[in-house]
Amino acid sequence: MNNNWHQRSRKRYFLDYHIDSWNDTFLTQYDPEYFAECCYRSGATAATYMANTHTGLLSWPSKLGGVMHPGHKGRDMLKETIDALHKRGLDAIVYYVFVYAADYWNKHPEARTVLADGTAERERINTEGGPHRFATCCINDPGYHDFSLAELAEICDNYDFEGVWPDMTFWPTVCYCDNCRKRYREETGEEMPTVIDWKDPSFVKLIRTRQRWLREFCQEVTDTIKSRKPGMKLAQQSQTFTWDWMAGASAELSDCWDWMSADLYCDRYGLSYSSKLFYSLSNLKPFERVNCWNVPNIHEHVITKTEDELSQVAYSTIMNDGALTIIDQIDPVGTVHTRNYHTMEKVFGKITPYEPYLGGEFCQDVGIYYSLNSNFDQEWNGRPVKEAGCTFEYQKDNPDYQAANSHMKCSSNAAKTLTWYHVPYGVVTKKNLKDLKKYQVLVLSNVAMLDEEEIKAIREFVADGGSLYASKETATITGSGSYDGKFLLSDLFGVQLEGRTKESRTYVSPTEEGKEVFPEVFSADFPVTVYDWQTNVRVISSEAKVLGTITLPYLYPTEDRHGSILTTPPGRFTQAPAIVENTYGKGKVIYSTAALEIGTHISQREVFYQLIKRLSGSYCTELEGFQSVEITRFEKPEENCTMLHILNFQSELPNLPIANLQFKAKLFGKSIAEVILLPNETGLQYSCQGDTVEIQLPDLQDYALVCIKYR
Repeated sequence: MNNNWHQRSRKRYFLDYHIDSWNDTFLTQYDPEYFAECCYRSGATAATYMANTHTGLLSWPSKLGGVMHPGHKGRDMLKETIDALHKRGLDAIVYYVFVYAADYWNKHPEARTVLADGTAERERINTEGGPHRFATCCINDPGYHDFSLAELAEICDNYDFEGVWPDMTFWPTVCYCDNCRKRYREETGEEMPTVIDWKDPSFVKLIRTRQRWLREFCQEVTDTIKSRKPGMKLAQQSQTFTWDWMAGASAELSDCWDWMSADLYCDRYGLSYSSKLFYSLSNLKPFERVNCWNVPNIHEHVITKTEDELSQVAYSTIMNDGALTIIDQIDPVGTVHTRNYHTMEKVFGKITPYEPYLGGEFCQDVGIYYSLNSNFDQEWNGRPVKEAGCTFEYQKDNPDYQAANSHMKCSSNAAKTLTWYHVPYGVVTKKNLKDLKKYQVLVLSNVAMLDEEEIKAIREFVADGGSLYASKETATITGSGSYDGKFLLSDLFGVQLEGRTKESRTYVSPTEEGKEVFPEVFSADFPVTVYDWQTNVRVISSEAKVLGTITLPYLYPTEDRHGSILTTPPGRFTQAPAIVENTYGKGKVIYSTAALEIGTHISQREVFYQLIKRLSGSYCTELEGFQSVEITRFEKPEENCTMLHILNFQSELPNLPIANLQFKAKLFGKSIAEVILLPNETGLQYSCQGDTVEIQLPDLQDYALVCIKYR
């Protein structure tokens, strides 16, 4: 067994077949040898094969009562596929899915996930017309809990493979089955709340309990594997960390496995943001990005991405120190898509020359704090838990399911703005509190809930000279759900919370002190629009500077009277502070009563960018213009060099080439020996000024890797 299989390469495959058994032809044409040959010939070094699927049917002859898929005709396809991969020198990864187990659900009604109203239904997941195809079992049911772990143990005891990928290890919804209710009552002495209220400690206790239960189960999964396969490195399904509170993620959950891995389908900004989140949460590198060659995502079976589209996903992955796994969602009869393997052979061939140079220490100047405990929308307070639905249901894909000012959406939009303006950023979670000193600026985008550990770390970060941007209701609720209408960090913000505006369409006007933060198009009487309400605050610090004030429309937007029949123009210019700059210890803080980072127009984005720039020094890499380009920087002190990954990711592909791209990098007191373009080691023109080097890249089509070597 190769304990370090994950370090062999960044090129992997995943054979996906959640295929039922009602048709006699299903899976009858699957050929393990042909699948393994396709993987081998296209340049991958590892492939994942399913031991079971969401149907609950198996690919191996279990002695525990599970049913093999009849299309396998009694053959042990798990063993045959592992052997076929090993014959070609490929690492074999075994897939085992938890929770989503239709066969067990059908046979054991007592194990079914139950909603707050006592119903136990199948779940809908992105299926045409919304049929309920997915059946979920509860990890608190003793029978299912023991059965699933026993099946996993049986696989580990009887097969030789390099890794395991446990899937769906998250909560599909809030389960109110008898087992959950009983366990909750025994552990807390209370009944499970059925109404959402993030300012109610009893509801927050339920959330914390679900997080703990999930961690305990995931740790059991990992322990079951590693006790039988000592030294094995593995990941579990990590989509959990990109969803809201329903799935049960916590920063501590990431320690239950070695690195983050999930099938995520995003645009270039989503790829960038989720990569940096996974990098920060992964104990081992590289993290793993699972994607597919279908477009727009795995729910399309036939239409596939172009070579250019797949290449951009690959480049975006490696430039953030990730590995790429591509899903082949095979046909129901079992045939693999040979043509797509030929396409991936070209894509894998493009990234192969860069693999020896990947890794290092990610250099990031601004940290966006992503709070898994604040992943909620307070507008849901007072609504029944059942209305929040299930993790995968249609309503979760509705843009209005969570408002734009929810922490999750604020953070990702802040990342988009920083990417747009070439600010080197990373994603910070509670797991990374000890590393805050690495960042110039920490961004708290409407992070309503912070616990004592987080408050202490943030306060120390600023006192020691760090800069902080915080918006809206940041630091208003304790980690246990207590709320008293005050900021937990009022001494940092320099303001005290007084309430909120009644208006949901508001404005921010620049003051004389703050006008340089706003684009020229905005002025005191022509303010920037905020499609959201704002907090009302009172300045309490003598050192505070007001950079912007709240401006309100003439009337409430819902009234028939109007200032303009088509719009809601600004008309009430108040002196209420909207943007306040304060000092705390050696550091600086900017607090905004509006979540300015939710703005989507370039002029709105510039306000947020300028606020971050006001808090920053020079960045480790700098580029003006060329919004389609992103640069990431990795330090390799043991090799006395810096790696600069440069990606041109235009909205329409193939990319138009960029000629003579000029960008800057800080030298941190080091002296340059040479600047070369890898992998061919072509010398590049550069000039030094002070502690900065300006580099000229003659031509950028898609991706380039520049190495700065030091003396």
